Amino acid sequence: GMTTCGAMAALSARPCACRVSRWAPPRPLGRAMAPQGPQANVQQAGLSLGSSSGNGRRAAPLAKAARGIAGARAAEALAEVARAGETRSTSRRVADALREAGEELCPGSEGLDALRKQTAGASGLSDELTLDAVRQNLIRQEDSIIFALIERAQYKMNAAVYATETLGAQSLLEFTLREQERTFAKIRRYTDDVERAFFPEALPPAILPALSYPETLHPAARAVNLNAEVMALYLRSLLPALCDAGDDANYGSAAMHDTVALQALSKRVHYGLFVAESKFQAEREVYEPLIKAGDAEGLMATLTNVTVEEKVLQRVKAKAAIYGQDLSSVAAAATGAEGPSTGRYKVEPQEIASLYETWIMPLTKQVQVAYLLRRLDDAPQ
Repeated sequence: GMTTCGAMAALSARPCACRVSRWAPPRPLGRAMAPQGPQANVQQAGLSLGSSSGNGRRAAPLAKAARGIAGARAAEALAEVARAGETRSTSRRVADALREAGEELCPGSEGLDALRKQTAGASGLSDELTLDAVRQNLIRQEDSIIFALIERAQYKMNAAVYATETLGAQSLLEFTLREQERTFAKIRRYTDDVERAFFPEALPPAILPALSYPETLHPAARAVNLNAEVMALYLRSLLPALCDAGDDANYGSAAMHDTVALQALSKRVHYGLFVAESKFQAEREVYEPLIKAGDAEGLMATLTNVTVEEKVLQRVKAKAAIYGQDLSSVAAAATGAEGPSTGRYKVEPQEIASLYETWIMPLTKQVQVAYLLRRLDDAPQ
């Protein structure tokens, strides 16, 4: 752990929050290895690019990469890069590449006005709401969550990321999350029925027109937001179990992967709105009396399907075991270089299964109960 003052000092003292790559460029090619034909043009392009920037070290990796690309078209493309040299900034060259590709992929486009015309009135979701379709979506979301947690687990706890008042009145995590949500709001991420911002009051208006979603959920769904609970449980329960204790100074990377994991978890939890609506439609006669009586415990008991939950836990544990393996040891065992794989994992599969059992599934059911208790609001009598 680290005190707030210590965390602030650590953040301010370190110029970079990301890991430093240990990749080193290959040695320059010798004359005896110089290729002929189109590949000679490719290599010359690499050498020219290196010399035009005053840094010959760039020539070798470019030339070596080019040797593996066949055909005159690749040679011509790299020669063009060499002629351009360093006269344009990286940002300008990337912007030009985007514009040129856009003109090929969408010729005759009228820019943002065209996007507005094409998406105005478009539907963003099928109006088919079946329990099976909802469950298939939840299964796909498991992959996103597992991968996000594996990525976060490669860094230590890094308590400095969560120290308050590190950046003004914010922690580094809060700053990162707010900034990303503001960007995504502009491209209408939070108009989706199950997307919930952690800081909804700070969102700017979207630059794209809203999609015309079918009225699948009751309007009360918009008031259901359990992100405060998601945040508390993630920081207090999940991270300490997922990450090694200590500080490796990868603050930016930790905050970035925290953001990805939190957003994936939030979507999974709030997808319970669709689960609740599909169950309500399938057994309206069962749920209506409980809703009218305000029986939250009865709703929770009715929503719970132990058999389905056990299958989810088994599937999640199996996925975590597959996705989180150290494949280098598996490959070595397969070739006989080592003995049988000892089952080394980036994240213990049981940790992921426990995460689902102890708070993802319970939080999802809390969302369902909160929604169902208001499902009949303003309904015709």
